[in-house]
Amino acid sequence: MSSVSNLAVVICHGNYHSPAPYMPLVEALKAEGIEAYYPQLPTSDLAKLNVADVNNPDFDREPPSGGYPQGEEDTGVVLDVLRPVVSRGKDVLIIAHSAGGWVVQEFVKIKGANI
Repeated sequence: MSSVSNLAVVICHGNYHSPAPYMPLVEALKAEGIEAYYPQLPTSDLAKLNVADVNNPDFDREPPSGGYPQGEEDTGVVLDVLRPVVSRGKDVLIIAHSAGGWVVQEFVKIKGANI
């Protein structure tokens, strides 16, 4: 069994969420000496969804000119976080909420157990 010093946690949030609600958990993990990451997934990044004011979003607007972010982009963001963590030999625990579970499933399909 590994020590907490060799543990890293990656949190994959669900749709229409941001990493913000996970800050207390992330801070608690870091206080215990555990690395913690919570990347913003592009499919839930209001700044990329053409909603005008992200603090008061208007979901009736047209799609962004380049189209909406796709799930594969979410997978790429998580892989970008995981690769350096795994390359440092860390044991990784992934916490996935809602659509974050789809993201995890996709990168496991892509990479299997070898990231």
